[in-house]
Amino acid sequence: MKKICISLAAATLCLLLAACGTARPGLLFNPTVNDRTNAVVDIQDIERSTTEITVDAEVTEPRYFEVVAASTTASTTVVKTPDDEPAAIEYYTVKFVDYDGYSTISVQNVAEGSTASEPPMPEKRGDMVFRGWNKDFSNVRQSMIVKAVYQKEWLTVRFLDADGTVLKIEEVLYGNSASDPYVPDKGEYFFDGWDKAFDKVYTDIDVYATYYKIPTRSYTALPDAYKLLSVKENTLEFDEDEYYRNEHNGVCTLGNVDFAGNIIYGNFSDRLDISGFGFTSFEGKLALKAQSENDENTYEIELFVYVDGVRKYYSKLDMTGVYKEFKVDLVGANTLTIRVVPYVNGKVYDYYLGTPEFIGGLIDAVIYEN
Repeated sequence: MKKICISLAAATLCLLLAACGTARPGLLFNPTVNDRTNAVVDIQDIERSTTEITVDAEVTEPRYFEVVAASTTASTTVVKTPDDEPAAIEYYTVKFVDYDGYSTISVQNVAEGSTASEPPMPEKRGDMVFRGWNKDFSNVRQSMIVKAVYQKEWLTVRFLDADGTVLKIEEVLYGNSASDPYVPDKGEYFFDGWDKAFDKVYTDIDVYATYYKIPTRSYTALPDAYKLLSVKENTLEFDEDEYYRNEHNGVCTLGNVDFAGNIIYGNFSDRLDISGFGFTSFEGKLALKAQSENDENTYEIELFVYVDGVRKYYSKLDMTGVYKEFKVDLVGANTLTIRVVPYVNGKVYDYYLGTPEFIGGLIDAVIYEN
């Protein structure tokens, strides 16, 4: 009886299994899904089941899902990463044209940041020489037109006076310098150079002479000032045989420069009343006359200038044949005191007692009004 029951149970089980095998549409496959950071799971569409996995639309990072079959405890992880798409490369058009600006030589598509290929060019076109291109075509960042540059091998440089008179015409090789002509002064207008450079010539050019004019200044020469102004002579009250002030009527040569006229020398100290005249400055040269080469004496000269009793200038020369320019401000001044002292062998020179008569003094000394 026991064996019969076991056999019936086995038969029943077989029938159930057989029924399961034939009733395929009735079986549902429900996997367990564990979200593991954004994976995309590709589940094959099978005849017995359809599984949908919903991924949050807001998640932009890759996600990982673990799919566990209902009939087993084993798990399988499927990972899919997004493709790495290369950045798009921008291309620009570089067009090379001839010197006329129209004739196309080469058209190139150049990747951004790259350099266009320079097309070959003839070295010469008649008397024109190829000198390169008008634009830089390295590190291209935009489309462009690049033009060939030609220049004449020999260039013309014309030097003209300020009024347009041609002074000189010179042919110069490309990149070389021209030589300018001599230009004399024109009366009160003094030559002041050229209006443009011509040391490296790259094209035909006209170069014009320029001039300047020294502003006119009203002045009174010192000898005339002694005649026009109120003067207190010998303010230091030297002995009469020590004080003297004279005008030198000859020529005084200092270096290569000859001075004649407006020369005052002596051992004097005079005060000129300049109040109310609007004088602005006292200017001139202190000079020590050149002596003969075999003269064994030593010579010196000093100049003191006082304005309203205050010393404003002092200078001393101890080398013969030289001069020194001076300028003293007189704006708003009332008195001008001039002190000149010549020395021979270290002593104040008295021209009454010896020679030479003229050792040195003031040259071209004037009192300016503006």
